[in-house]
This record gives sequence, C-alpha cells and structure tokens, in this order.
Amino acid sequence: MPEDRTIAGQDPLPHKPKLGGKALFQMMGVFAGFERAIIRERVNAGLERAGTEGKKPGCPRMSAGVEPAILEARAQGKGMPKMARELGGGTGAVQRVAAANRRAPSAEAWSRLAKHLLTGRIKVSLPLSSSLMSAFRRKMIVR
Repeated sequence: MPEDRTIAGQDPLPHKPKLGGKALFQMMGVFAGFERAIIRERVNAGLERAGTEGKKPGCPRMSAGVEPAILEARAQGKGMPKMARELGGGTGAVQRVAAANRRAPSAEAWSRLAKHLLTGRIKVSLPLSSSLMSAFRRKMIVR
C-alpha cells in the first residue's frame, strides 16, 4: 500500500471546485464580460456623438496668447498651481508650456561644470567609473 503523503488532517486537494461554486464563478465571469462590453459600447457611442458635434476629447487647449503670460509669470518665480489659477487653465497645460520653453544649458555652462568636476571642486555622490570619466574628458573641452 503506498505511503500517504498528506499533512495530518488536511485534504490533499483542498480547493476542489464544487459544481455549484464552479457554475457561480462562470456566471460571474459572463456578467463581468457583458458589463465591460456595455461600458465599451457606451464610451464609443459618446465619442462618436461628440465627434459629429465637432467636439474634441480632453481638456480645451489654452489660447496662444496665454503662453507669453505663462513664461512671464514663470520668470517672476510663481508656482505652477498659482499660474494656472490666475490664467484660467490647468496645471498640466502650464507645465507643458513651461517645459517646451525651458532653455538648455549653454556650452559655457557645460564647460564650467566639466572643469569643476575634473578639478574636484564639485563632488559627485555617485562614483564615476574610470571609463566614464575618460569619456567625459574626451567629450568636454576644459579650459
């Protein structure tokens, strides 16, 4: 007779689906799929109706005349939420305009950074490998 390998007092397959439970879960899955199909159908119908009315989905875009006001307020040091409240837009739109007009560092700024890194005046919290440092030296002109 083969040796019984079950833990004392436990059924070897404790999660055997009973017929009623199996049918219940299958019916729940059918209803969930049906509900999801109804939601998808309603969303598509709403988007189609909005398209025929000439509306675009999402928040309305800010007018082009607001961009200079955003850049001016940003130069004054105002925060994104305050600018959005004052100009009547959302913070996402304000951030998008500010990010699109952000200036890249000049070549002179990169050169100063390289000089300070290589002379040790600026300490980096992460160790730079020798190959990375040599590539940095080759790329940057240090004066």
